[in-house]
Amino acid sequence: MTALVVAGVLVTGTCAPSWASSADQPSAPPAPGPAHDPVSAGKAADAYLASHPAAVHKGDDDVLVRGGVLSGTRGMTYVVYERTYRGLPVVGGDAVVTVAPGNTVTGVSAAQKRPLTTTTTRPLRSAQDAVTTARSDTTYGPVSATSSPRLAILAWPQSPVLAWEIIVTEQMSGIPVEQQVYVDATTGGLIATSEGGTVKITTASSGDAFRLADPTRPGLSCAGPGRTGSSTPARSTRGAPAEATTSSPPVST
Repeated sequence: MTALVVAGVLVTGTCAPSWASSADQPSAPPAPGPAHDPVSAGKAADAYLASHPAAVHKGDDDVLVRGGVLSGTRGMTYVVYERTYRGLPVVGGDAVVTVAPGNTVTGVSAAQKRPLTTTTTRPLRSAQDAVTTARSDTTYGPVSATSSPRLAILAWPQSPVLAWEIIVTEQMSGIPVEQQVYVDATTGGLIATSEGGTVKITTASSGDAFRLADPTRPGLSCAGPGRTGSSTPARSTRGAPAEATTSSPPVST
């Protein structure tokens, strides 16, 4: 109870602070979303692929190896798989299974567009021949290092190809740049080169803006003279498709 004198008249009543109205009350915290259960989600994805191999174009000689379980929003879980063919890794054979709360499979996506047919796993060209070919296909500068060749199956050409995979490191104005090179293990020809990696440069500033042009290395710019650019490393692929991922319609158990 409060009292207030206004022009000689005593007024009594109850008062409440301005924040006490329901409209101004702090809102209750949102209800938590469904909890993630990566263990049961992984088991649900495994079981689904075991009974639906065609969803990811799995052949008799394929083995799907679970590579990780990722948590998304609203309780969604994404189970990632890598593929091997007769013991060899398959480049472009990845798959992802989407699992909703309650362990219901709601979607499957596969980079591979068709099952792998009979493909040889015995190379006719040696690993050293492949290294020689990879070193000869330079883009940025002299080769400073090469990785040990890895035999793999490429799933994204029109027909699967047995290939040597080699990481070639070139020097571009003193900066190491890695390239992933694929050499045909049967013919010895170059199949594709995937260019990418992180390159650290000094940025040039103009007022409040920054330009990805290194003043210490003339000619080194990520966006060209007078243009601004993104700090995301550029990545391009020669000989490989621009996008190899396809998504299947949502499915459920």
